[in-house]
Amino acid sequence: MALRWPKWLVGTEDPPQTKDEHPDLFPVEMPPTTNPNLRAITSETYERHVGVIDLEEASKRSVKYKGPQNLSMAWDDSYTGVSSVQTREGLMTERDKKDTYYKAYIGNPWVRACVQAIAKRFTSGKWEIEEIEQGKGNEANRDRLKQLLLFVNPDEDFKQLLRSIAEDLGIYGEAFIEIVYGPDGLPAQLHKIDCVSMSVQYDRHGMVTRYSQSLEKSNDTVEFEPDQIIRWWLPDPRASKKALSPIECMKDSVYLYQSMITWGEKFFKQGARPTFSIEMGPDSQIDDANRYIKFFKENYMGIQNAHVPPVTYSGAKLNEFGKGSVELDFLKSLAWARDEILAGYNVPLSVTGIQETAHLGGGSGESANKLFIYNVVKPIEELILEKFNYRIVQRAFSIYDYIVTVMHADYRDDKDIADVNDKKIRNGSRLIDEVRQEEGKAPYPQGGDVAVIVTSREVTPIERLADLADEQRQTAQLSIETQKAQVEKLKNPPAPPPMIPGQQQSQQQPKPPQDKQLQLSPTTGNQSKQPKEHEEDDDPFFAEAV
Repeated sequence: MALRWPKWLVGTEDPPQTKDEHPDLFPVEMPPTTNPNLRAITSETYERHVGVIDLEEASKRSVKYKGPQNLSMAWDDSYTGVSSVQTREGLMTERDKKDTYYKAYIGNPWVRACVQAIAKRFTSGKWEIEEIEQGKGNEANRDRLKQLLLFVNPDEDFKQLLRSIAEDLGIYGEAFIEIVYGPDGLPAQLHKIDCVSMSVQYDRHGMVTRYSQSLEKSNDTVEFEPDQIIRWWLPDPRASKKALSPIECMKDSVYLYQSMITWGEKFFKQGARPTFSIEMGPDSQIDDANRYIKFFKENYMGIQNAHVPPVTYSGAKLNEFGKGSVELDFLKSLAWARDEILAGYNVPLSVTGIQETAHLGGGSGESANKLFIYNVVKPIEELILEKFNYRIVQRAFSIYDYIVTVMHADYRDDKDIADVNDKKIRNGSRLIDEVRQEEGKAPYPQGGDVAVIVTSREVTPIERLADLADEQRQTAQLSIETQKAQVEKLKNPPAPPPMIPGQQQSQQQPKPPQDKQLQLSPTTGNQSKQPKEHEEDDDPFFAEAV
């Protein structure tokens, strides 16, 4: 065994290769000891090595991966056991915050409408297992994925699982799924975990070390390894590993809306605020006033006492208030709070099913739907499917030729869809079978997968598309050969036929045109024109033909 020492260690251009060149750099060879009580200095594996160990190349190798060195705010917030969020919000735990988000989702119709609109549009179409490169996918890999997605667990289907993930992201800002592995080490089932009961533990660098699920009434706790859980979250800008709920960013609007709704309930339960005051008699005391207020509440307030006129006695008088300024317009405030919630989710008002006259000039419904798809639904879709394809398709199944995708329902007018598909088929950008597949119809047995470009008004049956290419190829070849023959004929014209004796030439040489002469008449002295033998000589067209 030989060692090739690095130049930086020896200090020479040509490092020593043997003991004779540099004996002080080579240790004494010692075979492994055979004494069981004495620890060997070397090993048999090291001594049996019969190559050249290049220490210089070994020194150039990158160091072993050690992970990130930055510190995480998510770990720092929970370092003392009480997070800074709990301190700012009155010692609210993570579970209490999630309960508050759920109550806002249940109690606020606009939060619920936005969350459901995003989740339903995300899963409005069908899911597909799509090839990354067309025609290069292995059908065996596709069948393995399809087997899992058709049965994710005994109680839920895959589309319901995707919708629940999107809803949790809209409410809590994070979602969890448990991966149940089968005997072969591959995912066999996928189960949705209630987000309220989950908590995440990090190390100082923000890497997840453990997931914990704890219940409220039974106090049972379950610990999960990071490989068992798929977690989606909307990152908090302050601590990127922590989730930020959309409701947290608009909690003032949600609280104001809920307060106005509660005030409205009290208004209709107890009636409007009185527009008058009651002036008691001169001998009345505070106890008399309290008794009269109780009497007034029991007899003149509430739904059961509607339209009952107030009655005074013992010298009491009703003094009507003057009409003052409006403190708060409830209807406008409700609309303002609604618009803030819709803006927080980036959901247009028309998507929630409400059309207002004031919003009609802001664009058509189709443009609002397009903005909703590309600004809201697509980012959520990419967030969910990218991690799902990495953790399940690539990492668990080691499949790299297929990915899982979803399609959205098309809410455009049927006539508009037909016109767009017709134009794309005519210019060759779409196939007929692709359009039929989107409509849920079976492809044509032959010809539907051939791209065509329509250049005339001829109607070509689909079944003749396979033969039409051969026919056009033969016609084009025949036309090329005909043109070549005509060119050769022009280059080598045939010889003229022989002349028969006594036959005159059919064509006579034309006489040269005579010049115009002006002659003076001997009798009158006027100029006169010389008569021509052929009138056609003055015609330029005739001269050119000759």
